[in-house]
Amino acid sequence: MTVFSALATAPSTTCQEAKADAGATATRIPAPATFAELDAGLAKYTRLRAAEVLDDALESTTKLMRSRMLVAEARRAADILGSTSTIGQELRGARATTDEDDLERMFERAIGDLRFEPTMEAPVPEAWPPTAPIDRVVLKSYPKYRMAKTPARGGQETTPFWKLFGHIKNSDIAMTAPVQMDDAADGSDAQMAFLYRVEADGPLGRHHGVDVVDVEPGMAISIGSRGYRMAKDVEQLTKQLERWLEKHAAHLERTGPKRVMGYNGPGMRGDRRFFEVEIPVRWKPAAATKESTTAD
Repeated sequence: MTVFSALATAPSTTCQEAKADAGATATRIPAPATFAELDAGLAKYTRLRAAEVLDDALESTTKLMRSRMLVAEARRAADILGSTSTIGQELRGARATTDEDDLERMFERAIGDLRFEPTMEAPVPEAWPPTAPIDRVVLKSYPKYRMAKTPARGGQETTPFWKLFGHIKNSDIAMTAPVQMDDAADGSDAQMAFLYRVEADGPLGRHHGVDVVDVEPGMAISIGSRGYRMAKDVEQLTKQLERWLEKHAAHLERTGPKRVMGYNGPGMRGDRRFFEVEIPVRWKPAAATKESTTAD
C-alpha cells in the first residue's frame, strides 16, 4: 500500500464556481475586480510560457551587458505571470546590480517552480478540488467528505499517523491523499486525519481508537509549496494567507484554524514533495458586506 500523494493539474476552483456552491447568500454578494486573483491561479500554458522566457535567457550566449539582459527577461516573465504571482514578484525585483550568478540561480529556481508537477501516489476523495498553485492564493470549494481523525498533541505526528494507518488497514480502506492536519482551536488538540475516498468506505463513529466524522461542504483559501514541510515555511505561507484575507475582509471571513494538507509520503524526497496551507473561510452575509462597503 502506497503512502500518500496526489495532484490534479487542472486550474483551481474559480470564484464564480465557489459562489454557486456556497448557496444563495453568496450569490447576493457582488464580486469585486480583485476576486480575479481567486480564479484558479495561472493557467498551465502561462506558467510554461514564463518558464520558457527564463530558460531562453539562461541559454543565451550574450556576454555584453548580460546582467541587464537577464533583468529585462525577468521582468518580461513577471509580466506574463501577473501581479499576484509571488514568483513574478521576485522576478520583478531583479536588478542589474545583482551578481550574475545570483540572477541565474533565481532563474533556475523560478523555472523549477513554474514547471513543477507533483508525482501522484494515491487517489483523492471523490469530487476533490484541484490543488493550489505554489505562487499565489486561490479560493477552493470543497465537497462533503468523510475522514478518520485523531489528536496530534504537541504537534507530534508519528503516533497519530500510525494510529490512523492501523485503522484503514484493519478496515481494508485504501490510502488516499492528502493527509489533513488541523491546528488546535478553542482549547482542543491539533488533529491529524486520513480522508476516505467515498463515504461508503466506512461508517461514522469510533473505530480502532479514532473518530470517523463527516465534514460538510465548505471553502478555504489555499496556497501550495514544494519541498519538506518546515515550520518556518508553514508560518510564512500562513501569514501570506492572512494578509490576503485582510485585503478581502469585506467579502470573506475565517471560519476555523489553519490546516496543512500533506500530499507525499516519506519516499518522496526534496523538491518533489508538495503540501498546501489553508484557512477555512465563508462568504459574509450580504448585509455585512454592504456595511463594510459603505463604511469606507
